[in-house]
Amino acid sequence: MALILPLLLVGIILVAVGLLSPCGLWSNLLNLINVTLAALVATNFFEPISNYLTGMMPSLVFLTDIFVLWTLFGVALLGLRSATDRVSKFKIKFPKTIELAGNYGFAALTGWVLVCFTTMTLHTAPLAKDFAFGGFKPESPTFFGLYPDRLWLGFVQKMSYGELSSGREFDPAGDLMFRYAERRAQFERNNGLTAGP
Repeated sequence: MALILPLLLVGIILVAVGLLSPCGLWSNLLNLINVTLAALVATNFFEPISNYLTGMMPSLVFLTDIFVLWTLFGVALLGLRSATDRVSKFKIKFPKTIELAGNYGFAALTGWVLVCFTTMTLHTAPLAKDFAFGGFKPESPTFFGLYPDRLWLGFVQKMSYGELSSGREFDPAGDLMFRYAERRAQFERNNGLTAGP
């Protein structure tokens, strides 16, 4: 049963490849950039916005983080996609083998970024501390030992004090996963949840 979550994450990559492969190399390169930037924006700014909303509506404390994360991601992705569609109206032609390899490669990379972002957002979800039948535990490897959530958090932290610095380092103590694990444990105690789905 613990394989359910990893298989769902593999499904995200397969769906991304299936949906994006007709788009071509150039469009999928733009998709990869847009998805990565949208996920960076969402991850960097969700906590201040969520804290503000929680201050206004304390009863939604367990829901605001994941809601804000995915809302920011969706809004940023729509904005970036519409901007790149306006700026880049023509597809660049590549030799057939490069087009084919790049097309599927960028589609798969976009799916991988989505897996990384999704597993990170699961830490903020109002679920039990260990859920998905034990397939998601903050202290254990996820997704066949590839740690997509940790990879994403490390990438965002590096960007927050590096190239895309906003003057505020993201998760400076590196404890986001453990803070949210404790919060999920509190949610679990409050609601009598188990490690099931």
